[in-house]
Amino acid sequence: MPTLLSLPLELLTSILALAISTSQKLPPNPPPDDCDRIPLLDYPSRAWGDAREHILYPRSWSPLSTAHALLLTSSQLHALTKEILVYRPHEKLRYEVDIMFSRPYLMPTWLSVPKLSQRTDELYVQWRCFSTPFDSAISEPTYNYVWSGGDGSLPALVWYLYALLERFLHLGAAGPQAKFTAKKKTYVVQTLVLDFISPDEGEHVMPPTYKFKEWLRVHRSPARFKDSPEKRALFEKVMRPEWFAKWVVAHVEGLLDMNNYTAGYGGVLYECFGSIRVCVDGVVWHEWELAGILEGLGCQSNPYMKAPRRERREEFEEWKEEALRMRAERGLPVVWPRYAEEDIRFLFSDDA
Repeated sequence: MPTLLSLPLELLTSILALAISTSQKLPPNPPPDDCDRIPLLDYPSRAWGDAREHILYPRSWSPLSTAHALLLTSSQLHALTKEILVYRPHEKLRYEVDIMFSRPYLMPTWLSVPKLSQRTDELYVQWRCFSTPFDSAISEPTYNYVWSGGDGSLPALVWYLYALLERFLHLGAAGPQAKFTAKKKTYVVQTLVLDFISPDEGEHVMPPTYKFKEWLRVHRSPARFKDSPEKRALFEKVMRPEWFAKWVVAHVEGLLDMNNYTAGYGGVLYECFGSIRVCVDGVVWHEWELAGILEGLGCQSNPYMKAPRRERREEFEEWKEEALRMRAERGLPVVWPRYAEEDIRFLFSDDA
């Protein structure tokens, strides 16, 4: 009787490569009230407020890669799996993570981690939105801040996304850590894809005749409309994916702008990502090629931190030089400003 190991080598290798790259099934939706998820506070975060506490990871989440089981099966499968992982560098390494957004939490689930690596060609983040019951929203004291910022800060949901990316850049696709991990590794992503998916047919989606600002108005302060059946019904409809994409584009622009409030936070995006792409149902909606943006980023229109103008410019220029060097060393695209040749050599010298 034929067995897996008796198959022709080329066919067996193709099967293993497919098994390694195949995504896991999506978690049940909508997420149940008693889903076994917990926040992870095992990494340092610069995100404002309690952003990490609004990201709920599966309690039983395994940090192992998709290929781990194959590596433990037999010596022959171990050797073939290792060959696929190590000796095929031309194959694109793509991580996939699903995020359910509901009540008002982010619930990430890793769907595909072919192998653990500090360098990823593409980090694909799929966003699915679900309706929030009106009564649960007005009983949640932090819900008012999800869609609106204050005192110069971005809305809380932006910080949820920021904290989610922070953990990946700090720990990679790792499961819960036994203790707080202050020592940071460097994880690099060539392309970050944020793909906003249309809700299932069973979800009550906002009809296209409405405008986003009408939906957003009731979500920014739901308690004001508790006596209005019409507004309550509007609140419980799911946001359209193109609205979510447009909203995220506007606020990622705020981080990349490196203005007086976001300069201390947007830098890591330039240092660790080659480009950022926003999609709606797989169709590209907006894209930032960060190398070109960084090359033209200046201190005059984007004041760096709250310091006197001269010190502000010096701090910004020092950070920009370091960010350019980081990108080059990490294999990310770089568009060099018009430095003199000796200045570029200096950036890579031991004296820099």
